[in-house]
Amino acid sequence: MKKFILLLVTLSVTLLPAAADYQVMVLGDIHFDAKKYHTSPDGKIVTRYSEPYVEMWKGKAQNMLRNSAEKMDKNFPFVIQLGDFIQGYTATNEGLAQMLTESFYEVKKFFPNHKLLVVKGNHDVRRQTSVKFVNGKMIQTASWEHQIYEQTFLPLMARELGRASVKSNYAVVYNNDLYIFYDDFAEPQPQTSINFLKDTLDAHPDVRNIFFITHIPLLPSGVYKTGWLLPSYPEVVKILARRRNVIILAGNSHQPSFLQLKVGNNTLTQLVVSSIAYSWGSSKNAEIIADSKEQFYAILNKDGKMSNPSTSKAMKFLEPLKVEKLIIYRRETMRGFAVLKIRDNGSVDAEIYNSPSPRPAAVIKLR
Repeated sequence: MKKFILLLVTLSVTLLPAAADYQVMVLGDIHFDAKKYHTSPDGKIVTRYSEPYVEMWKGKAQNMLRNSAEKMDKNFPFVIQLGDFIQGYTATNEGLAQMLTESFYEVKKFFPNHKLLVVKGNHDVRRQTSVKFVNGKMIQTASWEHQIYEQTFLPLMARELGRASVKSNYAVVYNNDLYIFYDDFAEPQPQTSINFLKDTLDAHPDVRNIFFITHIPLLPSGVYKTGWLLPSYPEVVKILARRRNVIILAGNSHQPSFLQLKVGNNTLTQLVVSSIAYSWGSSKNAEIIADSKEQFYAILNKDGKMSNPSTSKAMKFLEPLKVEKLIIYRRETMRGFAVLKIRDNGSVDAEIYNSPSPRPAAVIKLR
């Protein structure tokens, strides 16, 4: 009998029925926001909010979510969201807790019959602590509020999974496919998450596909935030590269991309999804800005980004490795959602939708 299994760091399990061929909805960063979260009740603290995100959540984000939900049926066991569920940077801790809770229910109403599974993003745990202006430029500081996320958002994840509790690192097995939700910001960082990753992989040596779900990309494949990669990414790459059929799902950069990389005898595949719905509803053609490592380097050199130490370090890491496939899209032409099609023979395709059109803007063979 095929099974749906929830694993915590303790590797306890729950069993539910599974399908043969199935599909998974994947949402990238959605940055739920509204002005009300950025002013304290006494009006004394006012923090900067993102006007584009506030405007996006007056209808376009909801339309995108509605369009994604319309593509789902009983063959979709769950929805995966890749972090930055909210914009964060609220005026108070109470405002951050309120934003986390209200955002979940706002999104969940589009998927009432499907599990909504989320990985932690940096904006999900950020509260603004000060705002000042220096020479007309706004300077912001913010604090990390992991405890608020644990107290408000993780219980919602536990409820989705039918558990009494869940940690920010968790895993799900469905139809012999392993989904690892990896906390990029775990404390103490990064050993807590690395140990979880090792333990989970060791406990499941014979799964068919491994989906490694991370907010920050593991591999450099975007021109805007090339150097901001998952902490300790060289070590995590080594761990994952010991296994076959690893597919990395990431957000953060807001730039959709696809990368297949040969590491030793195995291949790592990374798909970055963006769900920033600024222009949702207008038809557009997907535009590729780089489809080789050479073009990737050329763009970074032209834009002067290679002078950034973190970008230079990331590209030096990529340099000796064999890139089998690389596609980087112009980010404003591929914002939307992805539908993973996982077939019983083990093949995995990703359909990327950048508009309400019934036809995907791109179909990418992940395996």
